[in-house]
Amino acid sequence: MRARTLIFLCYLILTGFLCFHHEPWRDEVDSWLMSRDSSLISSLKTSPNAGTPVLWYFLLKPFATNGFPFYSQKILNWIITSAATALIIFQSPFSILALIAMCSSWFLSFEYSVVARNYGIGLLGLFLLLGSWSFPKNSLKRRIQYFTAWPLLCFSSVHFLSWVPGLLFLEFTNEKSNLKTKKQLLCLIWPAFLFTLSVILLWPTGNGQMSDSFVSSVNPHLGFKAMAQGVFPFFDYKGIAVVIAPVLILGFIKKTNPHKTQRWLVYFMLAFVNGIFIFKFFQPYLRYSGFNWLILVVSAWVGIQSVSHESTLVKRELSSKVTYFFVALFLINAPDIFKHWLKEIRFPFTDAYKTARFLEASGLVNHPISCFDEPNCSAILGYLNQKKQFWYPGTKRWGTHMWWDKNYADGLKLGFEDAFVSAYNFFSTQGSHTDFVYISRKPIQSPEKYGFKLVFSDKIEGWRQTDEAFNVYHR
Repeated sequence: MRARTLIFLCYLILTGFLCFHHEPWRDEVDSWLMSRDSSLISSLKTSPNAGTPVLWYFLLKPFATNGFPFYSQKILNWIITSAATALIIFQSPFSILALIAMCSSWFLSFEYSVVARNYGIGLLGLFLLLGSWSFPKNSLKRRIQYFTAWPLLCFSSVHFLSWVPGLLFLEFTNEKSNLKTKKQLLCLIWPAFLFTLSVILLWPTGNGQMSDSFVSSVNPHLGFKAMAQGVFPFFDYKGIAVVIAPVLILGFIKKTNPHKTQRWLVYFMLAFVNGIFIFKFFQPYLRYSGFNWLILVVSAWVGIQSVSHESTLVKRELSSKVTYFFVALFLINAPDIFKHWLKEIRFPFTDAYKTARFLEASGLVNHPISCFDEPNCSAILGYLNQKKQFWYPGTKRWGTHMWWDKNYADGLKLGFEDAFVSAYNFFSTQGSHTDFVYISRKPIQSPEKYGFKLVFSDKIEGWRQTDEAFNVYHR
């Protein structure tokens, strides 16, 4: 227990230090702005277009609407992911070495703990459910964790939502399952109801960036890329990693799940989450690809738990295989993980905060402001010390957060020069608002033709989000 406590304390220190140095980017800022400036009903309507369930927005709302500083968002996310990590440390059947490797992985040490998004909620739900298996059947702690886990899984992200059917069946195969008596019907109805409700609320409307059809594209290479990034987050995804990673994942699931039913359920979860990349054209960014790393954790947890009633030797052999695998995986990725930790400490994650500081220092923040392109521009708003709206040329409306509708998607097709002309024409009809500030992610050619000059140009220093450095123009 002392060793596990030490691992948890080291994890808190590491991730807390990285959080302190982290500059939130547009994905994080947009969630905060939507929670602050949008009603609960409006968030529910926007959710299908964004492809993200509403729970994260609802959790942020009390902080965002009651004057809490912007950085409280990353503190909240750090607390949630730290709680999830505590569950895997203190309730999982993994060895000390395996836990060190897992907690030091890119996904637990940074991608989900430092970058404040909705995935930490699902992570907590996942580990609450798996951790509940460590308690006796029908115990109060078992029930509390079981019933708490499902809303977190269903309303955190579409990727966790895709796992709910598989996890429910895995729960049924567990010898400590609450689903094996008629009296426990509620244990089945509860997750089934939440899953159905979430699907209904999240189903694309047909008026957003997400297609309302079940299959909107077929891109098998995205599934392979997602698996490669899940195993090797920083490797070349067009090389041998794309071949090796699926083999490693499939082989690991087979070796860690001696029971055929459980093995195929894990395969089902793997196929479902990667099917999102293949058929819905979700680009497998690291935050999404991390689900392929999580499936390895689920497979190992379920596998070891399934043999817990067998001989100590069988359990020890399986635990050793899991330990060797995760330690080897960490050692392969460790140089890149350390390098990126150092980057987070030495360099900004995004450059948007510098533009915000300039606007405030120069007093230009008090002028009407137009900015393009829209999702990138919203990153600036999170760093301003006052509430401010931008006029977005793409959607031709005032606002802060993104709407993720077709108007938004079509607006991104606007060229940077055309966006500037659109803003100029709009403000030319606004009387006193003609003295406006224009912000562009890319330089504007010959702004002096319209009476503007460049007053600030941000140097790209962000180590990860290199597309959030801006140019500011004023008369």
